[in-house]
Amino acid sequence: AADPQLGLSGLAVIAAAAVCWRFPTAAVIALFTTSAVQASVLAFFDFDLVRVADLILAGLWLGFLVRLAIGGREREAIVWPAVLACLGYLAMTATLALTAGPGLGMPAFRVAAWFMLAFLLIAYASFPDATRLRIVRGVVAVTAAVAAYAVLRWLIGPAAEEEAQALSAA
Repeated sequence: AADPQLGLSGLAVIAAAAVCWRFPTAAVIALFTTSAVQASVLAFFDFDLVRVADLILAGLWLGFLVRLAIGGREREAIVWPAVLACLGYLAMTATLALTAGPGLGMPAFRVAAWFMLAFLLIAYASFPDATRLRIVRGVVAVTAAVAAYAVLRWLIGPAAEEEAQALSAA
């Protein structure tokens, strides 16, 4: 009641979970795209896409946890040693984030680990093979477009807005 924005954000995550699990290919590709183009969008339009990516990722995680709770897994999950190492890193990072000083821990976790959780989610989400194939094709297409834009900027130089954004971030 003291913070209505918090309540609205909870409803937004629930709505995002419903949409993301109804359209998983579009959700994962949108997550990848927003993460890939965030700096340029921020430079040109002064709009921070990271919040959109946060909402998509939170929606995917909530949907995954609900499916896991109701037993929606079709195949056995194999936990490889590299995944265990990653989970250990994430657990340490989360522990440090929770014990850090006020205003330091959660932003650090968001930068260092939150988006790293996406690969675990996609790997263990138990999407059908056709959905995984569409996700892979979409990610490859986004990667090609971002790489082409990077080559273009390398050839002609950065836009003034992007250069200012990069310098202010540094």
